[in-house]
Amino acid sequence: MADIKELQQRATNFLKSRPHAHTPGLGFGATPVRPFSPFLEDDLEAARVLADRFVAIAAQAGGEDGLQAVLEQADRESQTNSPDMVKYALMLFITHDHEGSRLPIPSLEEREPEKVVPTSTPPSHGLGLGPTDREVQLNWYREDALANAHHEHWHLVYPSRGIPDGHGHAHLKDRQGELFFYMHQQMLARYDTERLAVGLSLTKPLEDYTQPIPEAYSSGIPGFSPRPANLRLRDVHRPRLDYTVHQHELVRDHLLQAVEAGSVSRDDGSVLPLDVDVLGGLEEASLGSPSQARYGSHHNLGHMLISYITDPTGTTPAGVMSLTATAIRDPVFYRWHRHVDNVYARFQDKMPPHDFSDAPPVHMRKGLQGNAPEGQSPDIILCFKDAVPGSGSPNFNGSQYGEAQFGGAHWNDNFATGGAATGELQTMMARRAVVVNGRNVAIPYLDHREFFYFLRLENTAASQQDVTVRIFLATATMMENRRMWIELDKFHQTLQPKQRAVVFRPASLSSVIRKPATRPPVPISKTGTGPAEL
Repeated sequence: MADIKELQQRATNFLKSRPHAHTPGLGFGATPVRPFSPFLEDDLEAARVLADRFVAIAAQAGGEDGLQAVLEQADRESQTNSPDMVKYALMLFITHDHEGSRLPIPSLEEREPEKVVPTSTPPSHGLGLGPTDREVQLNWYREDALANAHHEHWHLVYPSRGIPDGHGHAHLKDRQGELFFYMHQQMLARYDTERLAVGLSLTKPLEDYTQPIPEAYSSGIPGFSPRPANLRLRDVHRPRLDYTVHQHELVRDHLLQAVEAGSVSRDDGSVLPLDVDVLGGLEEASLGSPSQARYGSHHNLGHMLISYITDPTGTTPAGVMSLTATAIRDPVFYRWHRHVDNVYARFQDKMPPHDFSDAPPVHMRKGLQGNAPEGQSPDIILCFKDAVPGSGSPNFNGSQYGEAQFGGAHWNDNFATGGAATGELQTMMARRAVVVNGRNVAIPYLDHREFFYFLRLENTAASQQDVTVRIFLATATMMENRRMWIELDKFHQTLQPKQRAVVFRPASLSSVIRKPATRPPVPISKTGTGPAEL
């Protein structure tokens, strides 16, 4: 029997392996006639069924014997099925199974480094656009290795066909439909903020399926077709997908009708009240969809219509929109998701406002002495880490520092700027190297000067209060647009009766970043030491 370290290395080698060059349609750089796509329901179902088998195999033998049997089965499956499908199924197993979590998942740039290489030439080259194509200004953002890894990881953690149990059944995670919308909405808010920063307009939704798409994109990654400018969506007739633009329009219209009616028609004719979780299940066509026959697979097949736009009836490779690990590289990803998010936003706009009358009696002030500058609060104090004395010491106590500097006798002082406080955050472009085919490739990325939050919170009640603190960032011109708010952090805080507290929170602990936070950012692998961070 192999020990766990040997099994972990074997899993790493399998997930990093490249298809044999002689395998038709599967070789690196070859034309994949039947590639795996996590946006095709049949492919996802095949991966779920195989992952379910892995769960059963691991449970039957138990311990290291079970994991060894799973890896042996994965080797056998890859001889007759798409290796990419088998790898996806194995990653599902590792992500969600208790025993499987002892195996590692190498990071995207370790498994498939060619998928994170920046475009070496402007995407307009040879695609019908001139050298002034302004979308290239955000190539660094869309092609960021860790951003693409995040998108791939999210869809593994929240698989639309559900989490297998080893007995042929699957279940979705709690609030999965709602989180599907929220995660992508946050991606849009972040992207549109960058667009405004470089003078581009907000992302326009891809809502008219008959109009040409002016943005072009060529990833330069072997095995993916470039997308020339001004192509229109066309009917797809391929071996694994027979789908028309008109069908897609009907699916869209049925979704919008459900939003307007506030209800969903099931296959048996009954009516289900529409909530955000059900709507997310409809949009993605997950297990949570009450009727895929009527509401189709709007999100997923939108990806596929775009990915096959250059050759909807042939056998040339799909575009990068066909994989979760590469889709966000293409500017059209954001246009497609702005359209998807508009469905969500329409639903939200029809909902009554939330009632916060039962909110806990914990306050942050909008101003001092009657002065309340718009978008500012004297109780949100930002400090650069390197400007705070002693912050580099392992014994630094940020809570004590915050109370001494901003609490007590200083509770009513304004610390917007001056001393260690700052009125702005600072970012900068940097570069790091990724090894691809034995050579170092430089990857640009956005970094920032590390900072702390100090938040002054007052509990006015005579009882202990537990609250959730949420911190958002929005560009000044878009503060009234809720869809442009970028979530920076979320955490729980307990306040004692009548307490005035200065809460210390390093930005490196942010709830929206993968851990550990490092400088410079490095790929995060699932290390195989326990359950995955979900």
